[in-house]
Amino acid sequence: MPVYLFEKQYLMISRKIVFLPAIAIALSVPSAFAAEKENSASVVRTKNSEPTPPSIQKLYAERKAKPLGLSLELKLGAATFNDLQTPVADIEVMRIDGTSTEQDVGTHQGISIGGALSYESNFSLATVFGKLDASRASSSGPIGAPPASYIRLSVSGGSLWNVTPYFRILTDIEARRSSYKNTDNGHYIDAILLGGGLEGNYSGFGASIKAGMAPVSQTGYSQSAGSGLTGSLENTETNLSVFDASLSYSPSNDTKFFSSINQEQVAIKFSGLNGYRKLGLNVESDNVQNSSKIVQLSTTTINVGARKSF
Repeated sequence: MPVYLFEKQYLMISRKIVFLPAIAIALSVPSAFAAEKENSASVVRTKNSEPTPPSIQKLYAERKAKPLGLSLELKLGAATFNDLQTPVADIEVMRIDGTSTEQDVGTHQGISIGGALSYESNFSLATVFGKLDASRASSSGPIGAPPASYIRLSVSGGSLWNVTPYFRILTDIEARRSSYKNTDNGHYIDAILLGGGLEGNYSGFGASIKAGMAPVSQTGYSQSAGSGLTGSLENTETNLSVFDASLSYSPSNDTKFFSSINQEQVAIKFSGLNGYRKLGLNVESDNVQNSSKIVQLSTTTINVGARKSF
């Protein structure tokens, strides 16, 4: 075989050897690029579902991480409270309901239960909140006295101002009704309170104190359905003040356990019986119509409870 033919075949074989790896490399590059692109895409696929765009995933994650700002609170404890019979009656004569007693104000002890629903929104300078609160205490009371209960309903709103990472100042306004019931009938106090206080938190432990006074308050009388009218009592002057203190522990950001003491002080000045007469009560004693009398009502409640945020 001539030499030039041998060299020609050698060159052809060499070109094939070089060309085949080049083809393999060329084919592998797009496959590797596609795999890398598929892996780097932020797409979640589930069985029998369409891919979720990254923007939707981010929105879902933010919604899951951000709480709703709602909190539910339950509490249980013991209470000492007063009932209010006929504050203007003489000691030895009849009450407005025709019964006779030597006590105008009786003292009761009983179990207290309550709950609250609140909403909070956090800002850089303060936390703004609104709260709906309810509690009830009941007792059979002294021997010979009818069953009595104390019921409080309130709606409040305010702000917790950030002073330091561990210390805040509270300001709030509250609309409250405190009812002193004897069976189905009884007195009530409607009041608008302005309050302020301090709150501290460190490493999950917290403490707070609060005080408030009512620039606007009114005493009324409520009766069971069909027995008479219900409304405010004329010729009365009412003063109401409150004090609250609590200790708490938070094992997590959305759970809190607490103990608290709440005091409500009420002073009512009654001037005559005309307010009862206008509500349809048959008041017997005309001799005290122009007299005045001041009664003090004190309610103290000690609670333990838990609060869960959502």
